[in-house]
Amino acid sequence: MSQLIRFGNFLADLRSSELFQDGLRIELQQQPFLVLARLLERPGELVTREDLRQALWPRETFVDYGHGINKAVNKIRRALGDSADRPQYVETLRKRGYRLIVPAFRSAHEPPKVEGQYQGIESLTAAGIPDADSAQGLGFWWRIFNIAAARILRTR
Repeated sequence: MSQLIRFGNFLADLRSSELFQDGLRIELQQQPFLVLARLLERPGELVTREDLRQALWPRETFVDYGHGINKAVNKIRRALGDSADRPQYVETLRKRGYRLIVPAFRSAHEPPKVEGQYQGIESLTAAGIPDADSAQGLGFWWRIFNIAAARILRTR
């Protein structure tokens, strides 16, 4: 099963615990990423606070997990450009848990990396522009074009 999950213009790599937006890496700490991964595994479904507690902390750990979960969700929202008042990605179900409110899809193919960043070619190939592998002889310039396009799309 693929360890890459696409949602909106984001890509989550569950294997490396990395988050990308339009091909550019977004900083997200380990605990918030684990919460996001749990939500991505069950899009559209309620993920209870108890589910998250069990995923993040062993049973014998004594911690204010409610505060920890709230803090993790706030960091996720910040990374996604989301808000609790008008959620586009993560919805709060008061006193119960959270729900990912966008479709999430497992991706079979990992986009090529350039200088440690994913290229934003998935949106370009959807528009009918060939990916770097099929652009014979253009290698270097094609990669430059993809990087520039990803950065332009990110600013929109």
